Amino acid sequence: WWDFGTGALGDIGCHSLSGVFSALRVEHAQAVELIKDSGDTTAEMFPSASTIRWDIPARAGMAPCKLFWYDGGHYPAREVGEIPAGKEYPDNGTILIGDKGQMTFYGVPALLPKERMKEFPKPAQVLPRCASDHFQEWVTASKGGRPAFSNFDHAGPLTEFVLLGNLALRAGVGKRVEWNGPELRVTNRPELNALVRREYRKGWTL
Repeated sequence: WWDFGTGALGDIGCHSLSGVFSALRVEHAQAVELIKDSGDTTAEMFPSASTIRWDIPARAGMAPCKLFWYDGGHYPAREVGEIPAGKEYPDNGTILIGDKGQMTFYGVPALLPKERMKEFPKPAQVLPRCASDHFQEWVTASKGGRPAFSNFDHAGPLTEFVLLGNLALRAGVGKRVEWNGPELRVTNRPELNALVRREYRKGWTL
């Protein structure tokens, strides 16, 4: 329901895309577009399935790239993840496609083609690890200890990026939504800006 949530992206998007967002040093999307949906979007409800593309500009010495999201029974082509015909797709996962190969994240991370796994030993640990579960991590940060790994400086831009997909759902199939990240506004479809910031009703007064 549009009035009470943020759909499939709000449910699992930040979980699925957090690592990619960090590794690719994403700051803002340049644009987002709904490629396909299930055709059942209403004024009250999200579509039951969608395919969305984000265009990510060059940043921090990294080339432009694209990110695709599939939900509700939409999937990338089988050859992309080397999923044999007749085999069910995993419940969820991520596929990274680079110039020299691909890497999948559903279950154990794997390089594609899978024979290439023999070429790469397990990398050394360079990132810190959480010393507790995420509940205790939050308590520790709240008490002035080490900031959570999903601290606001990461979670804020990530959430902005993910929920741009919902602007694409509102715009409709094939309607590119161009985004000015620093100013937090749509530049080519100004009517969508009404969905970016809510106009709050006047509060209680005495």
